[in-house]
Amino acid sequence: MPELDRYIQCYVSLETSASYGGMGELWCKDVAAFERCWSSPELVEEQLPGTLNFVGPDPIDMIAEEIRVLWPSTATLCLLGQPHRL
Repeated sequence: MPELDRYIQCYVSLETSASYGGMGELWCKDVAAFERCWSSPELVEEQLPGTLNFVGPDPIDMIAEEIRVLWPSTATLCLLGQPHRL
């Protein structure tokens, strides 16, 4: 699919009584790329019809942004009461 950087399937644990098999994650570089991917014929005509077999009859759409937090070089992490430099 165009603009798709990564696709991840997250499966439901066998110990649950969920009525669906899991959830799928579509990763794109930005919102504009996601919108192009989401409206592409490859996704709409070829992929989405089979998705309901995996995610269930009432899928929830969600858009999230990954934000990476970098600690300053002077930060320390305390492990078991002992400070460690990062």
